[in-house]
Amino acid sequence: EYGDNIERFFTTKPFTSNADSIFSHEIELVMQVGVGDATTPDPQIRLDYSDQGGRDGTYSSEISKSMGKTGEYETRTRWSRLGRIPRDRMLRWKMSDPVEFNVYSLYANAEVSNSG
Repeated sequence: EYGDNIERFFTTKPFTSNADSIFSHEIELVMQVGVGDATTPDPQIRLDYSDQGGRDGTYSSEISKSMGKTGEYETRTRWSRLGRIPRDRMLRWKMSDPVEFNVYSLYANAEVSNSG
């Protein structure tokens, strides 16, 4: 806006199953893809997470994924190998590229971790 990029983001509530930790095989963000253009040929969406309930300064390093170059409408935005997700983990996605940004749903291929 007015020449500045706008960072858009959203954060999940703590990612648990009945207050138990889970083990994540893969998380997929279903969103509008193939949105690259001449100024931003390969827009990126970034994931980071906090294991302390989202408190400031507790987020991990970001993991970027392509949102698809122009016309790449079959692109899937998936993150794998996230391992055990503690019961207070919050996931946060961010995007600041000047392209369309529409999220439809979030899927997780996960299972409840053994707590003992």
